[in-house]
Amino acid sequence: MSKKYDILVVGMDKITDKSTYLYDVLADRGISTLLYSTDKTGFYDPVNKKYKTTIKIAPGNVLVEILVFLKLLFTVKPKHVEFYRCRPIQQFLYTFFCFIFRKEVSVVCIGELYYWEKYNALRRWIDKRMFRYAHLLITTELYMDEYLTKYNIASTDKTVFCHNRIPVSPDYNVERQGKKVLFINSYKPWRRLELLIKAAPMIKARVPEFEINFVGSTMGMGYMQHTLGYEQDLRDLAKDLGVEKNINFLPFTSDAKSFMEETSVFCLPADLVFCNFSLIEAMERGVPAVVAGLDEGAHQIVTDGIDGYVVDQVPEQFADRIATLLENEEKRQRMGEAARKKVLDKFDVTLTKEILYEGYKKFLWK
Repeated sequence: MSKKYDILVVGMDKITDKSTYLYDVLADRGISTLLYSTDKTGFYDPVNKKYKTTIKIAPGNVLVEILVFLKLLFTVKPKHVEFYRCRPIQQFLYTFFCFIFRKEVSVVCIGELYYWEKYNALRRWIDKRMFRYAHLLITTELYMDEYLTKYNIASTDKTVFCHNRIPVSPDYNVERQGKKVLFINSYKPWRRLELLIKAAPMIKARVPEFEINFVGSTMGMGYMQHTLGYEQDLRDLAKDLGVEKNINFLPFTSDAKSFMEETSVFCLPADLVFCNFSLIEAMERGVPAVVAGLDEGAHQIVTDGIDGYVVDQVPEQFADRIATLLENEEKRQRMGEAARKKVLDKFDVTLTKEILYEGYKKFLWK
């Protein structure tokens, strides 16, 4: 591979559409990117065909992965390397070799700071080395600058705030057949999927034919056992509550749009809601959302009663708002239209390219 690239991206563990959003829009600015990533989900082929970003699959062996990374440093000659947080040994070696060879680094912070206190001492030490060596920190959540200071992780003088945005399509339809509810993300405890399962019997009492699609199962994809244990707990809970026929646990997908276009309501009961990719993708498709209001950013995405609902993290509130939307098609379509308009106005990914370009120029490409 002899072509030169402006950015070499490392640290991702899967290839998805959202992996390429930032870098595809930067291509419109004349900035080239090589995304070097493992492919746990097996979505390389469909994603690679849709986007302009060049993708190179990293081998599964850590040592070989690092050796290939070193080769890329010297063959594609990137202006800088962009990190995503990954397994500790890889992250340490990526940071170490960038330091040794004096390669500028940016880090995209995508949520790892929220549970900083729960990490062990070694994980925190490795993360700090990465954050402190980086010349630019791209923060994507509202709390991140505060946490960087609170836990003495790194200076906020080198941060650029750039929240998630998505491509928008001119074609959409808010009309739906059936009574489908959607959650689409990987299953992680902080996303609180159990709240939706506990809400299911109450929804069923009002809308017997409804179904919830939980899209994001990673069984068989090499993910950590604690994540798979949480998924099994969810399946057991659905069975215990007698709603297993209303709930579908479906694999991670590269075709989220097809689910959203047949969905009536999107739900996100998570601790963190702000700028979740799947949430704003669903809203762009004209789907109103019911989200938890635990973090301050929830209200910046969803305006309660206008383009969706913001509720407490209790099953009863989720059940009531979901059932209300499933029962009232006119209200559901009106909110869906408002949701799409908000995404077009505030969350179009084309708004991102100048923010990042200016950040790169200021901190990296001097």
